[in-house]
Amino acid sequence: LACIRGITQYEFADATDDACIVSIKEDLSLAQDLNCGRLRNRKCAQDLKLFLETGRSDIKINNKEEWYEQVAKSLPWSTVPGMNPLEIDQNEETAAPTVFLGVSVLIIIGFATIVAPELIGQS
Repeated sequence: LACIRGITQYEFADATDDACIVSIKEDLSLAQDLNCGRLRNRKCAQDLKLFLETGRSDIKINNKEEWYEQVAKSLPWSTVPGMNPLEIDQNEETAAPTVFLGVSVLIIIGFATIVAPELIGQS
């Protein structure tokens, strides 16, 4: 769940009782950052893309695939590291196997020097 900050400006028709909306302009902060090349967080870019695909679909476009294509072409998504479909997240190496091996060796050495001689009768 993401919070997409932005400003929406509505322009209404003049001097009518039925206050018709003439135009709507929306300025999303993450989209501005993406256009300027400042957005580097893959998760934020994915949340923005999902928001645009689902929450801001165009009424004139009936086919969802066409809308998804338009969203994909409208902003420079490839400038964000990890947003290209062929990029694979690298697994971070952890110290868990090394720690496990070290603890196992200490337990074996401790058993061999303290417990084993008493079991065999070599104390």
